[in-house]
Amino acid sequence: NRQDADIHNKPSLALENISLKTISKIICEMMQLSLEDVSSVSQSKRVTLARSMIAYYGHYHAKYSFNDISAVVAREPAS
Repeated sequence: NRQDADIHNKPSLALENISLKTISKIICEMMQLSLEDVSSVSQSKRVTLARSMIAYYGHYHAKYSFNDISAVVAREPAS
């Protein structure tokens, strides 16, 4: 089926060759935060959103483990 073939040929957001630290820096820059902000105890909406974005892009697009991600955002892996 042609439509199925088109779906499989679309580019994906593959970030496997980008370090988690670089992903974090890019997100922090876009959110106007520092890496220290995302590893702080702050629960502000911007900081929480940045942590969520780091987890999302780090895990689902760059294939990092939740243990790796939790080290960057200074959280327990289960949180």
